[in-house]
Amino acid sequence: MNPAAGTPFARQSNLDMKTGEFIPPDDRRMVYQQANMLWHSDSSFKPVPSLCSLLSARIVPPEGGATEFASTRAAYPSLPEALKARVERAIAVHDFAWSRDQVRSGFFTDEERAVYPPVQHGRRALFLGAHASHVVGLPIDEGRALLKEILAHVTQPRFCYRCILHRATPFDSARHKRLLQRTTISGDPAELPA
Repeated sequence: MNPAAGTPFARQSNLDMKTGEFIPPDDRRMVYQQANMLWHSDSSFKPVPSLCSLLSARIVPPEGGATEFASTRAAYPSLPEALKARVERAIAVHDFAWSRDQVRSGFFTDEERAVYPPVQHGRRALFLGAHASHVVGLPIDEGRALLKEILAHVTQPRFCYRCILHRATPFDSARHKRLLQRTTISGDPAELPA
C-alpha cells in the first residue's frame, strides 16, 4: 500500500491490543491519544491532507468518549467583521508536534518531529484545529491567540454535529473500554494550490 494514499485503519483505543487490558493513563500511548480530545482535522499536518476519515465504533463507554463535529463552513459567515478581516489572508501552519505539545510539552523527539515537518495549505478555508500551530507573518503568541479565537467561534454548539473538525470527549479511560477503528482517505495533491 502506498503510505501517501492513507492508512488501512488506525485504532483509537485505551486497550492494549495484545493483552486486552487497559493502557495506564500515564503510558505514552494514552498521552498521545489525549490530543484526540482537541478539535482537529485528521492529517492536516501532512502536505496532502486527508480527504475524509471513516470511523467505526467497536466498543463505547457508557458515558463520555463520544465524537463531536463542528462545521467551519457554517461558522464562517457569522464571524464578527473585525475577526473576518484578520483571517482574510491568514495562513495557518499545521504542525503534528504542536498538537501533541498541547498535551505534554516536548512529547515528540527531534527525530519524530522530523517525520512530519510543519506545513501550510493555501486554499481559502477556516482550516484549523489542534495541528494549527501559528499564523504565517504574525508573532507566535499573536497567531496562536487568533487561532484560539477563531476555534472558539467555530466550535460553538450551533455549528457542531455537522462535519470537518472533530474531537473525542473525555471519559474514564481507566474504567471504561473504548475502541474505534479509523480509515483515512488521502486528499488529491492536484487539488492543492500552486
